[in-house]
Amino acid sequence: MTDLFFIYALRDTNKDLLEETFPLTEEEKEYLHSRHHLTREIFRGNFNSPVHKVLKTGWAKVLDVGCDVGTWLFELSADYPGCTYIGTYTSPYSSLATVNKPFDVEFIEADPVNGLPFEDDSFDFVSMKNRSIEYSESEWKKIILELVRVLKPGGWLELSDYDYSWGTRGPTTEKLLNLFSSHLRLEQISHFMDYMHMTAELRNIQHEIKYLPLGSFAGRLGETSAQILSDTLKTFLPKLANYFGIRIGDIDSIIKTVIEEAEENQSHLRFHRFFAQKETVLDLTS
Repeated sequence: MTDLFFIYALRDTNKDLLEETFPLTEEEKEYLHSRHHLTREIFRGNFNSPVHKVLKTGWAKVLDVGCDVGTWLFELSADYPGCTYIGTYTSPYSSLATVNKPFDVEFIEADPVNGLPFEDDSFDFVSMKNRSIEYSESEWKKIILELVRVLKPGGWLELSDYDYSWGTRGPTTEKLLNLFSSHLRLEQISHFMDYMHMTAELRNIQHEIKYLPLGSFAGRLGETSAQILSDTLKTFLPKLANYFGIRIGDIDSIIKTVIEEAEENQSHLRFHRFFAQKETVLDLTS
């Protein structure tokens, strides 16, 4: 349970809160970079889909829906030059980092619920990350169909996010999670496999889970993730305090206790990646 995606998920119910929160500061953008690096570390790579060969060709087209600050696309551009990389964002919630943007990366405003501005069968690889709580079940069903629509036959779709369950956790963390879950769709990630099966166009549907430790019990990785969690909560909880009924004066104590409980209970965040291939078109004329 971290960062501005709680705020994204509130966008339809509290416009004033969003206007106060965006655009993000440079420090807040740095949290998104750091989260990306942690995810890459625990998975030992930027994707699980078997797309290395097509990316190596230099002519592949890659789409990142809701691309945050663009870190994932920038790294793919460096690793696989020559491909076409497009990231979409939903205004006014954009937090894109356009300084030193690679020439082969393009950003386009688009909302996947209302339709992406691309033709059918356009992309070899489509990714959507860290958006599970932002949309309702009915919206996600539309989104999955739209992602599959723009994916080429034989191309790969990959969805990923934390599930915010924390595993073992202490009482203060439990109360905070219950508070968030009363307002947000924290369970949405658990339905992704069903959404992907729903399309009837995806095959080889796979699911991988990795665990991100939150504390020094896991060495440098755990210390880094716990620090990022602490810094993120310090930034965003004050902005959410009135909405969630949290007293500003209690925030520092809450965060301190959450971090201590994570250390004591050796808590982990679970990160999920779902990936699948779009059915190829059979040639029945030969």
